Amino acid sequence: MQVQESLGVPIVHETHRQRLLMSPYQTAELLAHPELHGKLRINADLSHWCCVCEHVFDSSDPRDDWWPKALALVAAHCGLVHCRVGHAEGPQVAEPDAPEVASEVKAHCGWWREIWEAAACRGEAAVWAEPEHGPPPYLQTLPYSQKPVAELWDVNTRVAARVRAEFGDAMARVQAEVAKEAGAKDAAKVAAEAKAKADKEAARAKAARDKLLAKVVKEGGKKGVEIEGASDMGGLDFFCTTVESPDGDVDLLHTAMAAMNAQPDPNAEDRKGCSGHVGKMIFSAGVHQLALVAYVPADKAETVAVVEWVAYVLGVVGGKVMASPVAPADSPQGGSVVQAIVGGDADNGKFPLKDKDAAMAAAFAFLRQKGAFPEDDDDDDDEMIFGDDDNLDDYE
Repeated sequence: MQVQESLGVPIVHETHRQRLLMSPYQTAELLAHPELHGKLRINADLSHWCCVCEHVFDSSDPRDDWWPKALALVAAHCGLVHCRVGHAEGPQVAEPDAPEVASEVKAHCGWWREIWEAAACRGEAAVWAEPEHGPPPYLQTLPYSQKPVAELWDVNTRVAARVRAEFGDAMARVQAEVAKEAGAKDAAKVAAEAKAKADKEAARAKAARDKLLAKVVKEGGKKGVEIEGASDMGGLDFFCTTVESPDGDVDLLHTAMAAMNAQPDPNAEDRKGCSGHVGKMIFSAGVHQLALVAYVPADKAETVAVVEWVAYVLGVVGGKVMASPVAPADSPQGGSVVQAIVGGDADNGKFPLKDKDAAMAAAFAFLRQKGAFPEDDDDDDDEMIFGDDDNLDDYE
């Protein structure tokens, strides 16, 4: 608090495990001190408390008669909400839309609304919230394959839409109460307008996500056809290339790989996919990280082990495996897929675009060591086939 005062920078302290605010009991005791009122600001991640206490708090339960007062203290001091849904045995449910966790979701949304309503009553100009569902090990994975049981980006996108809707409802209630106190007769209209605005924001977020997914699938399908043609002409069983639209998102890049491997629709006007028989490592450089996804069909696994291939590349550029291996792959030919990311660090001169070039070179080097890609004295050939333009038609 002294640092905050000296610098004039707002600081919030998270209700996190292994920290001073790890449980609601000691946090409520601390926040009750009058000298901290209006000064100590917290980041409310109440999913941690559910895990620490092995309990989802219920103000209607006589055992939790202390909870409303504790939550009111949290709301009075809250400057940020980490919107993650926890449960009695862990800080994160696997799938917030699943019916078996409906009561946990309802409880957390109610807590968030109370925090936002308190902020509105204080006259705060803005409140901050963040979808906080995290990657493995927060996100549960299947045994052996370590495949995540849900798509993280999709989960947080839906949580964000839910947050907007719940916030809209909270503000509608505050506005309705103000209107009621002022003797206004259009409280229902105010609430309806606020809800309509929240619904519109949620629909806009979903439409943007759907549009991006369609773009990724289209680019992946087109690249798949180009790879099929180059493979047929050159007799190559493995390729490396880039995909732009995922912008460094490893889950979207996995979607692009599935589109590359997809069986073509005989009734479609444009041929898409078709390259499930070709082993591939594809890359997408974003602002903050490089994503890579490697795929080896089942009949080529003895030539190139996909886990070994990825480990070799990461040994050159760093990074970590996010899912290894995911089998069977989304391909008619079966096989396995490995996902990995390489984080950027601009302060130390580590940029995703540079890492992409180094990673691709390492991927080709590994294939040559295994005899899975032809040796060529002309260094320009790789750039011609797999360079930034990725024009595979030039292979001929």
